[in-house]
Amino acid sequence: MGIFGYPIYAFRCFDDFLSSFLFSFVKNDFHTYSPSYYPLVWGAIDTFVGLTDFLNIKAYAIMKKYLLLLPLLWFLMAAQTPKRTIFMVGDSTMANKATKVFPETGWGQVLPAFVDTSRIVVDNHAKNGRSTKSFIDSGLWQAVLDKIKPGDYVFIQFGHNDEKKEKPAVYARAETSYQINLKRMISEARAKGAIPVLFTSIVRRDFLPNGRLNDTHGNYPAAMKTVAQETSVPLIDLEAQTHLMVEGAGIEASKRFYLHAPAGAYAGHPNGVEDNTHLSRAGAMRVAALAVESIKVQLPELADCF
Repeated sequence: MGIFGYPIYAFRCFDDFLSSFLFSFVKNDFHTYSPSYYPLVWGAIDTFVGLTDFLNIKAYAIMKKYLLLLPLLWFLMAAQTPKRTIFMVGDSTMANKATKVFPETGWGQVLPAFVDTSRIVVDNHAKNGRSTKSFIDSGLWQAVLDKIKPGDYVFIQFGHNDEKKEKPAVYARAETSYQINLKRMISEARAKGAIPVLFTSIVRRDFLPNGRLNDTHGNYPAAMKTVAQETSVPLIDLEAQTHLMVEGAGIEASKRFYLHAPAGAYAGHPNGVEDNTHLSRAGAMRVAALAVESIKVQLPELADCF
């Protein structure tokens, strides 16, 4: 066979095998994945072949085909790599909303608009009316745990409903059960290989006569910050950020961030609505933008995902 006969024979055998095994699913769509630098690759190969007359035409054709195939194999393997997920758990200010209640919008609902979905995806499990207690008791937390894989993130925002003493099904005292529940979520998320992140509750639009915002969340933001310190978990202080946003806008202009609409403006609110807890579409987008800016600082490894 000569010095180059055996390599060429081996190439031919390899060619027969891969042609039947790999090209069965590549077929005629291979050109779709061909990047713009391929003409340069082909030119380099042609130059090499022109300088070396010991490679026959069959060996040249085989080598060109497999040099083209390598990027495709990489593409196929990369496509099988599971993306990381941001799981969102929280209350109505974060939750996805039905079309019938538009323009009410949760900030978690619009977070995907800020995300590079080729790198990470958002899975929003936040639900209206939930607290740390009721989210766990109803099985919603377990449903998230069952889906978590190593490297995922869990964004946790509770407080609005935990503070409601008049509702035993949701009430969780700030200094005790609220912190216990948060620590449970953190511990169980970490046990699955996920990275938990805490978010303090957004403010309610509740102005005092002097034009300053009333603090309606009591000890809950401080209790969450304590948990973050004790467990070394990143914390995004949306309570402080939305306080500046709403108070800075003022009494009238801040209405656009919340669910305020006159009668007849929206089919889902025929009699109009004045809701100073839940966000409008514009408010949700603004809060999500605030969250993203803080995420980039607190979690620099996620900066290229937004």
